[in-house]
Amino acid sequence: MTNVLQTSFTHSYNGQETYEILNNAFQSQYSILGDWKVLTDIVSKRNLYYSEGNNKILKPYSNTWNNPNAGIPLSDRIISVEDMEINLNLSRDQIKSTAWEEITKSGALRDNLSQTPILDFLTQQIQTGLHNDVLRQVMFNKKTGNSSGSSDYKGFNGLLYALVNNSSVSKFDLSSGGIINTSGELENDAALKTFRYMIENASNKLKVKPLQEKAIYCTPGLYFNFLNTLETGAHDYAKILLQNGQVAYKFRGVEITPVWSWANDIDDTDNPFHSLFTNAAQFCMYTEKKNLVVGTDIGVNESSLQMEYIMYLKQMYIQTQMKLGANIISPYNTFIAY
Repeated sequence: MTNVLQTSFTHSYNGQETYEILNNAFQSQYSILGDWKVLTDIVSKRNLYYSEGNNKILKPYSNTWNNPNAGIPLSDRIISVEDMEINLNLSRDQIKSTAWEEITKSGALRDNLSQTPILDFLTQQIQTGLHNDVLRQVMFNKKTGNSSGSSDYKGFNGLLYALVNNSSVSKFDLSSGGIINTSGELENDAALKTFRYMIENASNKLKVKPLQEKAIYCTPGLYFNFLNTLETGAHDYAKILLQNGQVAYKFRGVEITPVWSWANDIDDTDNPFHSLFTNAAQFCMYTEKKNLVVGTDIGVNESSLQMEYIMYLKQMYIQTQMKLGANIISPYNTFIAY
């Protein structure tokens, strides 16, 4: 049984100690999900209804009933959620005979690590890891046709699965001229060209959405490539940007959000879409934010950990369970580039 706490101390206990842990865990951009549509209380499936609208219903006056050429279509999409869980165990073995054993309990409670700084630290780390995993799986999971794949990526079909496998979703190949070079690296102004192409060639249904309801989500490589374009321009504004920067950047009024974890996710060979990004290891998504749907039974901000000490096993057990799934609403309101 694997202990969730794995120590790697490089010193012996030789005097006064500090029990502060400097946390260098990768911090998740979990707040991104707050911009998307999150549906809670889903036990199995939920139908999403949407209409792409209609026109040509206004006709010249007639003294008989003047029917339109077609009705207003109403379509549905299903979001399914699957059972997901965390199962971890913790014992005192990893800190036995080290200075950290001094902050455990004593006597018959020695192995019970509840209400100790060690468990407080682990709880924080697990919550951070859970947030990272939710964001990663919501985007890159693939259950259909992935029976032999990594269990880290096949709990359900994520957003990228829904986007790639829908022929109505606009897609831009980053191997197009002027975007990446023969070495697979981004050319100068590659991000500018990519963002410009996506905005200009997106469906009119996406174009007319209010600017504040849209965003460009991209990998760090494209984000820094765009900043380089801004900062090296032959104009005074470039000098101001180089010196001061901005809190948030926009292109033609659309906010640009780098998703830092995508760099690692795309590079992960276990990712079922890893081969999709071989051109430049970059990904970009121009979308109406609420077109991206996450389904859960508890709410993505309500995941709590259950903890229990089993005395005869001398183990702390940590568990959480949740339902999770993802889908898009309209194939016309998201444009992807890879």
